[in-house]
Amino acid sequence: MEILEKAYLETEYIIFLPKSEEKIVLRINEPPPTKWIQILQKKKFFSYFLFTPYNPCSALLPDFENDQKRRKLKNILQIHKVHFYLAESNPKEQIWKEKFFCLFNVEQEFMHKLAFLFSQNAYIFGTKDTHPKLVWTMPDERILKRLKNTV
Repeated sequence: MEILEKAYLETEYIIFLPKSEEKIVLRINEPPPTKWIQILQKKKFFSYFLFTPYNPCSALLPDFENDQKRRKLKNILQIHKVHFYLAESNPKEQIWKEKFFCLFNVEQEFMHKLAFLFSQNAYIFGTKDTHPKLVWTMPDERILKRLKNTV
């Protein structure tokens, strides 16, 4: 899991601002740009989540399968009237470049359900007052070992 975490931490997350050519670049555990904080305040976005349906459990899928998953997620977001911006990752290893959604003002429980539905290891969470953080949705190997020893 350490290798996977390192990959997340080394990645830039690019959010495309609607009706604009502008982009916001975020990195996990780093202060977001002032412009991003201003947008969150102006739009009354108290929290945001960066989430992708691509490559479940970090298993590379063909583009057409990832695109199907993206369409499915977009439909779910529209049904639940979730406000979102489009985003993408810019990882060191370009093979892992993925399309994301930046979701606003949703409950963390909703995010965990999406992560479970799309078999995602993690998502990114932030607020106007905090740096973006990595939130694991799959149990760490150490936790699994501990649970195994208690059964």
